[in-house]
Amino acid sequence: MAKLTNSPNIDTLIENLASPYQTIRKRSRDSLVMMGTMAVKPLIELLEHQNYHVRWEATKALGEIGHPAAAVALVKCLEDEYLDVRWRAAEDLIAFGQAGLLPLLQALIARPRSVRLRQSALHILRALNLTILHDLTTPIVAALEGVEPAMNVPHAAHLALQALPKTGSSPIKH
Repeated sequence: MAKLTNSPNIDTLIENLASPYQTIRKRSRDSLVMMGTMAVKPLIELLEHQNYHVRWEATKALGEIGHPAAAVALVKCLEDEYLDVRWRAAEDLIAFGQAGLLPLLQALIARPRSVRLRQSALHILRALNLTILHDLTTPIVAALEGVEPAMNVPHAAHLALQALPKTGSSPIKH
């Protein structure tokens, strides 16, 4: 017996994130957020969509879901060509706290010459610096604000990475 439902399936909701109408995008995003973990992988795939509205909506949804597996993908968004997408990803990573810090440090070590990444990281680390992560983030903030950040940030990030308490989160495979 078929189950009757008024709620659209995940594929339809994903497609609706590309709608030219903001209300449709928001309703679809809200529905995807309510789906929780089930929506994480399809939303991560949208972070490389050609339409920046779709990337922004996916970023916002991932942040609202708050699943730690999204943190790595959100760090990649810190280098998006659109400031709105970068800002949304940075705000989400701030909310993730320590779960967002690990992939951010790894990215700073791997891509220290990325100006967008460094600018976004500075915003995130300043915000995290106000929390219990103060001792961990202060040296990286100093390196980002100092002379030759592309040279000094990887070392500071590496030291912070070594000092970061280990967590047991397991990323989603994609």
